Amino acid sequence: MIGLTDKEQCPFFTVVIPLYNKGVHIVPTLMSVLAQSFRNFEVIVVDDGSTDDSLEKVQSVVDERIKVIHQNNQGVSVARNRGIQEAKGEYIAFLDADDFWYEWHLDELHRLTSNFRGYGVYSVAHEICRDKKLFTPRTWGGESGFCGVVDNFYAAFSESLSLVNSTTACLPRDLLLEIKGFPEGIKKGEDVYVWLKAASLKGLVYSSKICARYNQDAQSRSNLNLSDEIPFYLVWLNKSFIREEVPTHLKNSAKKFFEAGIFYNAAGFRLDGNLKALSKLKELNIPLRLRFFITILKFLPKGLLSLAKKYRHKEK
Repeated sequence: MIGLTDKEQCPFFTVVIPLYNKGVHIVPTLMSVLAQSFRNFEVIVVDDGSTDDSLEKVQSVVDERIKVIHQNNQGVSVARNRGIQEAKGEYIAFLDADDFWYEWHLDELHRLTSNFRGYGVYSVAHEICRDKKLFTPRTWGGESGFCGVVDNFYAAFSESLSLVNSTTACLPRDLLLEIKGFPEGIKKGEDVYVWLKAASLKGLVYSSKICARYNQDAQSRSNLNLSDEIPFYLVWLNKSFIREEVPTHLKNSAKKFFEAGIFYNAAGFRLDGNLKALSKLKELNIPLRLRFFITILKFLPKGLLSLAKKYRHKEK
């Protein structure tokens, strides 16, 4: 399938980086990958029609393990899917073009994938850079630490909402091809959908060791909540409940996760003044108490909503 007869010639990881107008960030991001202590990897950067100097910046980093693909702007899902199609690695490790890996990131993922074979998603803990300060999301396993299989990933996701993201996720390439990669034409929540779909099929393995930094100060990210699109994973879960496709033993925790997603997205839409998106959340099959919450959100001072962020994150 991957075009090589000798599997030993293949990299263990393929690092897929979608790139769009991140010229300020892409070089430090790439350098964090090249500094990894685990060396058996390739990097595929898919430039999705950048209009700034992103393509020139990434081409200035010379390393035989880096492959740069340029395409017309088609969205982040198309870019990630192109990277998956071109990948030679057994596992795909995702990284956003404005984020950062500590040098032990791939080492930790290699430990997880080697010790827990056959699972759908592998992930590690991360920190957040916001307003030039570092914050630590509530991690699964708490202060004592955790490394292993997450028995109920919906419950774990509900507790932390930071179990896996597009800079910590690592999935088997074959599984990504099986689930047809990322849904194209979707602007929000397409990545969470993939993590949930893969974990539903084959489970999730997690380490609470902080290995990555998510950069909320980066260009473009502040515009995401201005779209009135409902995150795709919420739409998918809503349909899954209606069609009774969620396994019985996960149903209660999946509903808890679904409702937590509604709560935090509603608060985010209100903070951004996106009342149209806030109202569209009520189109989903949600409990009466959440409908009431969405209604009163329109009248709450924005200052009160910052409490939700403080609940989720703590400053280092």
